[in-house]
Amino acid sequence: MGDLFLQWYIQLGLIIVLAIILRIFKKYVPNFFKKTHLKKLDFLTIPILIAIHFISVGLFKLSLIPFIVFGMGFFGIVLAIIQYLHEEFRYKRFFIVYWRILDLIVIIIYFVLLVYQVVQVI
Repeated sequence: MGDLFLQWYIQLGLIIVLAIILRIFKKYVPNFFKKTHLKKLDFLTIPILIAIHFISVGLFKLSLIPFIVFGMGFFGIVLAIIQYLHEEFRYKRFFIVYWRILDLIVIIIYFVLLVYQVVQVI
């Protein structure tokens, strides 16, 4: 089963299937996303992080997850300090900005690794 997740096309397929399921869920339960201010992408971050782990272990024999966690922790501290210095610190605004930037960084890392993996296969 572990070898199954090492295949990049299976990982990409699972993420696409999960995105489709979330789209269907959003269609039938729209109030959930409006009340919580969550986007579909927020739910895809964890599966994409898992895919990053498997791709990076397959490519480099090293997981990039500790580096991502350390970088995002450092970024969270810097963001909190900047927000505190410029205005009143608000948890809701901080976590929304932090999570959206985490989404963006995780997707960029995933696509870079995915392209690198596909280029290596070709």
